[in-house]
Amino acid sequence: LQVHDSILLEVPREHMEKAYNIVTSALTRPLTVYPFFGEPDDLVIPVTCKVGSHWGELKEWKPTGS
Repeated sequence: LQVHDSILLEVPREHMEKAYNIVTSALTRPLTVYPFFGEPDDLVIPVTCKVGSHWGELKEWKPTGS
């Protein structure tokens, strides 16, 4: 599910670190942008992960190894 500039994933707690690694790896890969004028440039999308039972209690989260 995508909401504005967010992606909502339902992931069991035991798979959160694996899901985080897959999603951040895919989203932070540089994307080459070709403007109408000028030179191509690489765009990297910043990724922030938040975890919670519902929207009101989301808190930023990173795996313990990050």
